[in-house]
Amino acid sequence: MGNVGDANNLVVNSGWILKQGTDQYILKNTLTLDISRPRFRDAIEIGPVNTFGAGDHSVPVEFEADITKGVNWVNLNTRDANGFLTNLPYTLEMKSKPFTGTGSGATGTVAITGGLLTTPAVTGAGSNYTSVLITITGITFTTAPKVIGIISEGSLIGLNIIDAGTGVSGTPVVVVTEVSSPLAFSFNAEVGDVSLAQSESEGRLKINATLIITDDAVLPVDA
Repeated sequence: MGNVGDANNLVVNSGWILKQGTDQYILKNTLTLDISRPRFRDAIEIGPVNTFGAGDHSVPVEFEADITKGVNWVNLNTRDANGFLTNLPYTLEMKSKPFTGTGSGATGTVAITGGLLTTPAVTGAGSNYTSVLITITGITFTTAPKVIGIISEGSLIGLNIIDAGTGVSGTPVVVVTEVSSPLAFSFNAEVGDVSLAQSESEGRLKINATLIITDDAVLPVDA
């Protein structure tokens, strides 16, 4: 547990903020998101994080609100005469404090075989990385290949091709970029189900809901 990093580089946040229009709620629980890739699914890349499949991800949320808001949250589960639910657009957002990445020196290589990106290899581990974005230059393609980097103890220890692309040609060059900040994640979502519980505070209630992520990937949030 010795490699805890510089305190100035830690992600500091008051919690996940759930937004619906001008309403904002600070979530009390940990967001759980499955970022695994089902086989033969297309990868979606935005920024340093890759996730797959809009509608596949559901996030349980818990927060407290004034009891006057309880009726509207119940009404989110009422169906119209045709059996359809009202879907209001929600946004989940978390931001870090500003920091500057200091990693450098990491290098890697890939090859092209039959129009596909192949053979990823780390040729230089580098040091002081927090997270990395891998881009491939010097190529043309029909569909873009996608590569991610794995960091351990500040060094690049692996390259993983998550999409080999199609029609890839040229002389590929691996570019390793340190991810700087403010680092932020944002998702668009809709409410799947809602349940209410008694709060320990008078005039308030606990709201538990399931949010269905409607994006294919983590949304980019500009610094």
